Amino acid sequence: MTQASAISPSRSHHTIRAIAEIAIFSALGYVLDLFAGMYSSGLFPNGGSLGIAMVCVFIIAYRWGLWQGIVTGLIMGLLDLADGFYVVSGANWWSAFAQVALDYWIAYPLAGFAGVFAKLVKANVNNKQKMILFASLGCVFGGLLKYLSHVASGAIFWGADSSTFAWKFQGTDINPWAYSFIYNIAYMGPDIVLSTLVMDILLGVWPKAVIRGDEEEMQEGSHTSNKASLASWATLCAGIGLFVTNTVVYLITAIQAYDDDGYGKSILYGQRTILVLAIFGLLLLGYGIYEVVKSKKGQNTEESRRIVFASLSLIWGVYALTRTVEYGMDESFNAPLFTFELLSAFFSLGGAALLVWAFVSVIKKNEKLAASLTFAGETCLWVALAIHGFGFGIMDAIQGEYIGVTIAEFITGAIALLLRAVTLMKGLQKQA
Repeated sequence: MTQASAISPSRSHHTIRAIAEIAIFSALGYVLDLFAGMYSSGLFPNGGSLGIAMVCVFIIAYRWGLWQGIVTGLIMGLLDLADGFYVVSGANWWSAFAQVALDYWIAYPLAGFAGVFAKLVKANVNNKQKMILFASLGCVFGGLLKYLSHVASGAIFWGADSSTFAWKFQGTDINPWAYSFIYNIAYMGPDIVLSTLVMDILLGVWPKAVIRGDEEEMQEGSHTSNKASLASWATLCAGIGLFVTNTVVYLITAIQAYDDDGYGKSILYGQRTILVLAIFGLLLLGYGIYEVVKSKKGQNTEESRRIVFASLSLIWGVYALTRTVEYGMDESFNAPLFTFELLSAFFSLGGAALLVWAFVSVIKKNEKLAASLTFAGETCLWVALAIHGFGFGIMDAIQGEYIGVTIAEFITGAIALLLRAVTLMKGLQKQA
């Protein structure tokens, strides 16, 4: 009994890790949603996009369970809401609340009900066919619940005036429920199929990405010194700086951007990149706290650091890449902004690849190579943010952008450079 309890991961450690994973996958899902909205623009004039953002909800639902999946979906819905939302013009407060709830606060959390099948998926880990079957059923179940939420919103609130219907249904006498079923299945159907296929591929190729094993948590139990490193404190402080600065600027720009186009009211639609940087800072802050606490308890955090920073690099890299494509497709092509964002995406995605390589090197017992790759991967991430921050800060100043946005960009670049310097100091100390 004593021996078993000694090797069992603690409840607090499970909680911390669950929170970290929920935060990371919520942010990644938000970025995937942005990307989907970008290339689906024009296909669905009344909202909706083709993408695989639900995969992030499904992964958490299968790794941790039903409630964790629901929470992940709720966070993604709130992030979508912060990026701008629409309600029917002239709607009273309760009607507007119900519209927002069905389209944002309820839809994505319902996808988390895929977690109902989590125990069945884990119970069949040694039978790949059954494991994939139950996982697929869970994805379809959660996706259908999300679809029904959008159908209800479309039929109840948006179906009153057929002049606003999309495609050839505009101005017809089609039943609002029939229209809502057709319109929403046009994008939700492919979403469910694509997300299910991605989950099936993950389970077939890399099941550990979906099914959490206790052996992963037990690796965190190795002990080192009980003093938090300079890099850990720097990570925490950088998170505070990025989160506070960008959140304040985002809220100011969002309040100033209230708009009513006669069809729906766009509320709290601020600078999207500033919002992403605020979310990035929040994730960095959360992980910084985790790393400092675990270091003070004498527990090694190198492995979790590689995983988290690889995820953060991927999140920013994917987002920067979507912005690069947007700049490239814009009629008023801005070569400097396109170049800065392309370089930022390149370095960030490169950093993610290096950190994944470092994780693989640890598995293969090549600690020296893993340390070098980790150092290079983290440096790439900070260089990516520095390029974006200073590049866009300079362009904002030249173009007369709102001063708060300019300051936020410069602070982001400065924080990234400071983190790069700390990373360099950490690397030199290890070499010594």
